[in-house]
Amino acid sequence: MSSPRDISPVFVEGLDISAYGIARSVGRHGVPVYALNDKLRDPLRYSKYVRECFVYPDDPSQPRAYAGDSVANEDVLCRLMLEWSGRFAHKPVLFATSDWFARFLSNRQAELKDRFLFHWAPPALFTTIVDKGSMVRFC
Repeated sequence: MSSPRDISPVFVEGLDISAYGIARSVGRHGVPVYALNDKLRDPLRYSKYVRECFVYPDDPSQPRAYAGDSVANEDVLCRLMLEWSGRFAHKPVLFATSDWFARFLSNRQAELKDRFLFHWAPPALFTTIVDKGSMVRFC
């Protein structure tokens, strides 16, 4: 196995059961895992596999950077993630555990692709996949 300095870190969005499964799956193999979360949703924040939790600030003067399953402030979130990625020698790998974060990756792929590794779909295709009416029309 590569030394820890040669492994891209993993950024897992959220700390729900899906995120915990990802953290356990890769963390037990020595992959550095970092959680992206806010202070309101952190039941698994203290997993032994999570090295650090990057917390989105909650600024009452603007839409929340992290909004759980609802719409987030993509501008703030993108800026924070680009800032956090600068701490690592290798591009962090992003794992989305919610539809809103997957949509964020789709919408912001141009800004994020040079600093992160992640899978994405074009915004129109993503909307077709997650919107039941669009999916029915597509099929």
